[in-house]
Amino acid sequence: MQGSKLGNRQDISEDKSRPFRYAAFISYAHADETAAARLHNMLEAYRPPRPHQGKGDLLRPIFRDKAELTASHSLSDEIKAAVEGSRKLLVLCSPAAKVSHWVNEEIKLFRSLHGEDAILCALVEGTPETSFPPALLDDGREPLAADLSGGKEGFRYGVLQIAASLLGIGLDDLVRRDLRRRRRIGTSVVAGALIFSGAMGASTLSAMKARAAADANRAEAENLVEYMITDLKTKLEPVGRLDILDGVGDKVMEYYAGQSLADMPDERIARQARAQHLLGQVALDAGRYDDAKTQIDAAYALTKEVLKRNPDDTDAIFAHAQSAFWVGEVFEEQGKINQTVPYWQEYRDLAHVLYIKDKTNFDFVMEAAWGENNLGILARSQKRYLAAEEKYEKALELFVEALKLNPNSNEAKREYADSLIGAEQVYLSQRDIFSALKTRKESLSISEKLLRGSPSNLNFQYDYALKQSNMLRQYHPILDIYTKQKLSVEPVKVFKSLYEHDPSNVWWSRRYIGHLILLEKLQSEETALQSELNDLTQLVEFAPEGMITESIHLLYLQIVAKREISIGQYSFGLETVKKIERIIEDNSENSALAEFVLATLYAELGNQTKAVSYAEAFLKNNLGNSPDALLNIAHSYRILKECEKAIKTIEPIISNSPKSTPEIEHIKNCET
Repeated sequence: MQGSKLGNRQDISEDKSRPFRYAAFISYAHADETAAARLHNMLEAYRPPRPHQGKGDLLRPIFRDKAELTASHSLSDEIKAAVEGSRKLLVLCSPAAKVSHWVNEEIKLFRSLHGEDAILCALVEGTPETSFPPALLDDGREPLAADLSGGKEGFRYGVLQIAASLLGIGLDDLVRRDLRRRRRIGTSVVAGALIFSGAMGASTLSAMKARAAADANRAEAENLVEYMITDLKTKLEPVGRLDILDGVGDKVMEYYAGQSLADMPDERIARQARAQHLLGQVALDAGRYDDAKTQIDAAYALTKEVLKRNPDDTDAIFAHAQSAFWVGEVFEEQGKINQTVPYWQEYRDLAHVLYIKDKTNFDFVMEAAWGENNLGILARSQKRYLAAEEKYEKALELFVEALKLNPNSNEAKREYADSLIGAEQVYLSQRDIFSALKTRKESLSISEKLLRGSPSNLNFQYDYALKQSNMLRQYHPILDIYTKQKLSVEPVKVFKSLYEHDPSNVWWSRRYIGHLILLEKLQSEETALQSELNDLTQLVEFAPEGMITESIHLLYLQIVAKREISIGQYSFGLETVKKIERIIEDNSENSALAEFVLATLYAELGNQTKAVSYAEAFLKNNLGNSPDALLNIAHSYRILKECEKAIKTIEPIISNSPKSTPEIEHIKNCET
């Protein structure tokens, strides 16, 4: 059973006179690397209450194997030595850990050396039934586990439970101290980051002066660098101050600059690569693509060197695969598809090597699936739909393989659902609306089940609401009234809740505003939510810089212009129309959508010449094949009085629609 008494267990069985190299050994599956690193850092950085500070050595150092074990079938000598030299074993339990051969082997080895009472458990995902490795349950054992799966607060409390057990003191003392400490953290975290940035500069100078004697201290210092970046990122994200890490990143680069790569051991190179990967991701999240590329390119060169030295080592292959992915991701985020292709192809090839080496390794199968899925995304972006279909089919097959290895993995289920969305878009390219909608519903159903299993998971909430919103946007012409109402109301509640929870989250805010715009465009008895729509103008007009994308702003301008025209304010309507025309003049990627919007607005204004001109320009583009896109094409043909083409365009809609709508009847009556 899952228990809450772990922190109050007293350390009564171990031989206190026996020397140990490590306070604890963390045993975990590679899928739980993030949780393991976070737990490791928090425990080693934890300061016991003043009366117990003499026990600080019971919390550090902690051994965590930072590289995935290779494809061999026995534990390495290094791991065996670390297990033997560790006072406690911390087992991170999850669906991935349950099926991990290595976690089971480490538990068995530790128990044979140190006995049962020195084994501690922490639940990072799932339940004890779905997450405890079999070795923990040998001979009917029922271990207690600290619970790290309850979000940020739950993780913090679980760490306190583990710390209390390691220190052999009562949990209540630590909880009271933690509450006092957290009252001070809000004002200290930013100052701490700045102090760290300065300290890095001092560390650089010290390293230069004492290079000959620095080897032993360097590893510890670089571990601190990695910890500080990870820990500061965790603390600064909620307060919107990731910009402070910019200075830390500069100091990290200065620290490593000028050091000969040829003279560096593999672990030092890998440690530096991990730090620069993380800094690159921070820059990428902030939209600073040049900074992101600088950091990630540096990491790519480092992992490439390690792979060159160890071409058959799965750790080296895995690390360089991640580098290749992130270099491609920087290009993909900027819409530079051609530059993305070689890096994502390299990522796919390396992931495939891992998969061939060990098809029973859950993580390797997932990497192979992601590799195929990424190439499907690229092929679809390049309008190579047959290639995209092939890649998505391979990705789905591999995600199914992963789920057979680990049926309880929420990550694999979520990725399978997302890969279905890619397959759906391929069906739409073929105007197979029936298959596309069926695939969308299957993906939505998986996301709904994930949310039901973890209703407080904000990522699952967002993912489900996003799929609902996109389904409404693409398929509204063929949905029944009940479904349209459901897809209108439920995402608004979720997006609004997420927006209010963290207004600084760009993605959540954009989705909230975008869904309100969609409802305004589709305004009818099925979709109208006037109390929410009243907030739309204020949200858009007062959004921080960078919050509103050009496409969202374009659709908002369309709504404003239609409102102004409908109430007879033609001069204001024309001013808004001019703003939309400037989007085309700037050769924006949203020009095609702007052309359609202008065609419809000029038709309402009675300017048939301009309406026809923009409709013709719109029809020259590749326009999409969702029911919503087909309606736009049909409306454009109607403006051109090409009624036969207009009616033919909506035939797939008519054949898949439960009933006709006023909009469809409007197009069918083109001649009149």
